[in-house]
Amino acid sequence: MKNEIKLIELYKWFADIRIITQDAYISYNNLKTVLDTENHKCYYFLREDFFIFYRHQQWFMLIIQLCKLFIDNRNHKRNIISLCNILINCKYDDDILKLLESQNNNRGHPNFKNRKVLIIKAKEIKMLIDKNLISINQIHALRDKVYAHTDIEKDLKLPTLLEIENLLSVVSDAYNYTYGLFYGRQMNFTNGFINLTIIDIIRIMDQGLPKTKIRK
Repeated sequence: MKNEIKLIELYKWFADIRIITQDAYISYNNLKTVLDTENHKCYYFLREDFFIFYRHQQWFMLIIQLCKLFIDNRNHKRNIISLCNILINCKYDDDILKLLESQNNNRGHPNFKNRKVLIIKAKEIKMLIDKNLISINQIHALRDKVYAHTDIEKDLKLPTLLEIENLLSVVSDAYNYTYGLFYGRQMNFTNGFINLTIIDIIRIMDQGLPKTKIRK
């Protein structure tokens, strides 16, 4: 067994992965909203230059954040694969073991929790990742050959929104399977922003934007 993982370090892993995942979901929700509404006649301004750039921007942010989560290399210190490897291979410190034991004594969360259960969950997550390798390799190629270079490889295609949604689902499940076992709580990443959302902004623009500025 390799190095010991401490509870405070593990918590930082969860905190960083949660932030990256939230950012990815926000970009996905923004992008999906714009793509779903751009063909509505009442929102014809979504086909103007600003929103064309906005779509490119959301794709860029989405691809970059997903690569942080799925690509295991020295540039991505917090990724799902590394987290799974830590849970499988590292020794747990006493604070982690005490936390798991406290969850076993929690009547509201009666499912038995120990290192063996976490290892099983981590291996299940890695299997989910393997099933989505085609999409993961696609976003990796886009990051390396399009967004990170000036000599862009133009033949590469963007993944579909359904493929992106599947990857986000894998990340959400991975976080909740592991974090949930430790803390008895789960995160609903699909909520995104609670107050002002991109659809609210679109509706405000539709009401207040002078029609003479728009090319129909």
